[in-house]
Amino acid sequence: MALHRLSQTRSLVSEAAQKKFMALETLMGTNKSHYAYRQAMENTNGHCIPFVPLHRRDLVSADEGNRTFLVDNINWRKFEVMGEVLMVILRSQARPYANIEMNTWTEKLILDATISMNDDVSQNPLSPLFSLLPLLFNFFPTLPRNRILRSSFSLHRN
Repeated sequence: MALHRLSQTRSLVSEAAQKKFMALETLMGTNKSHYAYRQAMENTNGHCIPFVPLHRRDLVSADEGNRTFLVDNINWRKFEVMGEVLMVILRSQARPYANIEMNTWTEKLILDATISMNDDVSQNPLSPLFSLLPLLFNFFPTLPRNRILRSSFSLHRN
């Protein structure tokens, strides 16, 4: 029954959108350890956003899968591998977005958001939510900082 409904929903999606979705599925697929994504990141010259969880996993694997010392010597190969992972991220940061325009609708959406916290997450400045604020200020420099900082300590609980 559920598959039947899905096929009816898919029939409503344009063919162009389905092709884009399939291309995205291919790009972000896990085949051959994310081979398509890794190739795209290596060969892109334009703007890109790295898939940080994958790179983080690569760093953890490089760290945990290799000894830091081999007998009395430092295992420099371990740090070369970790450096290669970091270089992918650094290359993506070297290409800034040139023509980002302020979007008042997005700004309003962020400022007026009610955050539901169903778990027992503290509201201290070290929480993950609080750590996103500098990123918001970079992308939206006109955001009223006092209002955001004040509202980050008065989150609504559901």
